[in-house]
Amino acid sequence: MKFSIITVTYNSEKFLEQTIQSVLSQTYRNIEYIVIDGASTDNTLNIINKYRDKIAYLISEPDKNMYDAINKGLKLASGEYIAILNSDDYYVDNNVIQNVANHIVNLKDNKWGGVYGNLIKVRANNSKIRNRRGFQISFKELLLSNQMFVVGHSSLFLNRKCIRSIGYYDSEHLSYAADADYIFRCFKQYKFKYINLDIFNFRVHPDSITALGNSAKEGDYILKKNGYYNYSPLLRNSIYYYIRTKFVIYNFFNLFNKLFS
Repeated sequence: MKFSIITVTYNSEKFLEQTIQSVLSQTYRNIEYIVIDGASTDNTLNIINKYRDKIAYLISEPDKNMYDAINKGLKLASGEYIAILNSDDYYVDNNVIQNVANHIVNLKDNKWGGVYGNLIKVRANNSKIRNRRGFQISFKELLLSNQMFVVGHSSLFLNRKCIRSIGYYDSEHLSYAADADYIFRCFKQYKFKYINLDIFNFRVHPDSITALGNSAKEGDYILKKNGYYNYSPLLRNSIYYYIRTKFVIYNFFNLFNKLFS
């Protein structure tokens, strides 16, 4: 089974090398690594070129936004499963892809569009903030709760069937939150299997899209586009508090188990 991992970059010199190393150090060997750069003007390309012989595809040219760059990577990807790893994040250890592959081979039917796992929030200096454990969730629960942290973008591994059906990221209308929109679209059409694995470290730093708050500006458009307002306020609030409470409880017991196991 081949995995395609896509990293998009633009002036990413600060954290990129750790991202690249976390992919290239995986014990699972059948990985196609694709790097799409937006014509960086800092040291990004010099860092990438250090590992050029281990990168299957490299494009460096101007793009509309990061989602336009991701779409370029999707068009190149030939793996049975495809994942995005942002240029400031990194896999938690060298066995992530092997562990994901072990779970995928145990899926018994073809109803699944892919799998997703957990993320760990870390600071810019790599010190841990907290674990964020996900759980099995449906499209309706994900949409109405709007709790996107249950399904971390880089914890999601999509099969080619799903990508062929869903298409590409909405880079024309969205510049900061097309990943959330894409996850909604995937979950609307396919079921996704939650696997209790820590997948990647999500780096929190002042220059990230999340920290800048840009993604929130596109949130209402995304919710409307995916049918959020077709449901009553009562149902939306009920699902929100249900999923939020479930998330808190799951993560409390996850922390308890890690502390005392």
